[in-house]
Amino acid sequence: TIVPGLVTGGDRPKVSDMRSSRWLLFASLFLAAPAMAQDPAEDPIDDPVEDPVPDPTDPSDPGPIATDRPGAGNAPTTVPQWAFQLETSVNWAYTDTDPGSVHQVSFPTLLRFGLLDVFEVRLGSSLLGLYPDPAPGFHVANPTDTSLGLKIQLLENVGAIPALGLVSDVYFPSGRDPFTADTVNPDSRVALSWSLPASFSLGVNLGIDVPEGDSGRYGRFLYVANVGWAPAALGGVSLFVETFGLVPLGVDEDVVIQVDWGATYVIRRVYQVDLFVQHGLTDGATDLQVALGFSARFGGA
Repeated sequence: TIVPGLVTGGDRPKVSDMRSSRWLLFASLFLAAPAMAQDPAEDPIDDPVEDPVPDPTDPSDPGPIATDRPGAGNAPTTVPQWAFQLETSVNWAYTDTDPGSVHQVSFPTLLRFGLLDVFEVRLGSSLLGLYPDPAPGFHVANPTDTSLGLKIQLLENVGAIPALGLVSDVYFPSGRDPFTADTVNPDSRVALSWSLPASFSLGVNLGIDVPEGDSGRYGRFLYVANVGWAPAALGGVSLFVETFGLVPLGVDEDVVIQVDWGATYVIRRVYQVDLFVQHGLTDGATDLQVALGFSARFGGA
């Protein structure tokens, strides 16, 4: 290939050829100068697209998704204003009876909507319950009870001051046996949480519910104590263990005490998958439960 302006084959170029070559060289440098001066970091083709890094000091940043599952307790935090949050799962429960045993499957689901940054409304149900029919090999599917409620966050965690929220849910008998209480049951509680050193956290629920038993309405003291651990090395995974109890007040009814443990994993700040395992410690508690859950947050101001 012959390049203009270069001596080839031992011949010298003519003066006109050299002048033409100079003008071509000057024109090439003039056209190439803007491209050479461009910062490579400004090249949209070579610059990789990355998710923005969240700024924890930005008041408009809602932060990672915070759910009321998979444990027995509720978090004090609320869903951001105008955000909609779905929390659902598949739950398998086992109870040892005399004689035999009972296996049940349900789909606990909670829908949460933020009316204000500190106030939300809630709708919950296990949707459908599956349990074995007395006839071998058959199962019966029945609807479950429905809950309506609200939550308000009063404080954020600052040092020794806990995050604090008030939660009230009312359960309505929309289901069929054995997935219904056949009566309206209110449940109200105070939810608190603290961030602790070494990536630990502490969550506490204290409250009361008012079910109906053989002797009529009675109150039960409700408590949850939850210890979580979410080190950065686990990359969004959080582990927890908790105890949950329902203690009847002044009546001879079954005490419910159980120990739960599990894990959550947050994906892209707005999704969560989780595992929940429960072990009953008293006759009033379900012997064993295992659940797999999924949560997602949509929208927001």
